[in-house]
Amino acid sequence: MIDFFVSVTPAEERRLKELINALRTNCKVKMNPNSPFNINSFESEFRSKLLTQHCFMGSPLFVDTLHISKLTEAAWIQDCRTAAKRREHTHRLFKEYCSEVDAIVQLRYFQSLQLYELVEIPVSLFFQIMDVGRDHFSADGPTINIPIGKNPPDFTLKLDRSDAKVTIARINKHLCLVHGIWQL
Repeated sequence: MIDFFVSVTPAEERRLKELINALRTNCKVKMNPNSPFNINSFESEFRSKLLTQHCFMGSPLFVDTLHISKLTEAAWIQDCRTAAKRREHTHRLFKEYCSEVDAIVQLRYFQSLQLYELVEIPVSLFFQIMDVGRDHFSADGPTINIPIGKNPPDFTLKLDRSDAKVTIARINKHLCLVHGIWQL
């Protein structure tokens, strides 16, 4: 163990004590044995970063579904006036996206439960967008449950004209890989 001796202001001393106390918070960990992140060195490093973040911030989330507010910007959404063009641009975007990205990893925090969850959203889910017909793109800013007709859907695709962005909402967590859970 290394002893640090530095001169700090009273405010800095308070923050450092908060940080040290946060790093020493009791934390129950449950790692998925099938996760490639199930390595002691990863878990230890990740836990210390998580506890540091927890010390200074947090935000509430949904338990059974995931949400990606801005998967990507898409200025073309504001220019497309026909369902055929919206579908064409959406298909092109997701073909490119899926060829470049393997997965999306999201850290979720449930304030009421004092629980963190590291979840991987497989990008392969988005291939289903290629099966969506032109008529589902007829609205100016379409919201499409995918796959069509499934209730509940695997996810919801939203093309937001006002912000020129693509949102993926209501992602079914059961289709994702939970890498680990940290309970404070």
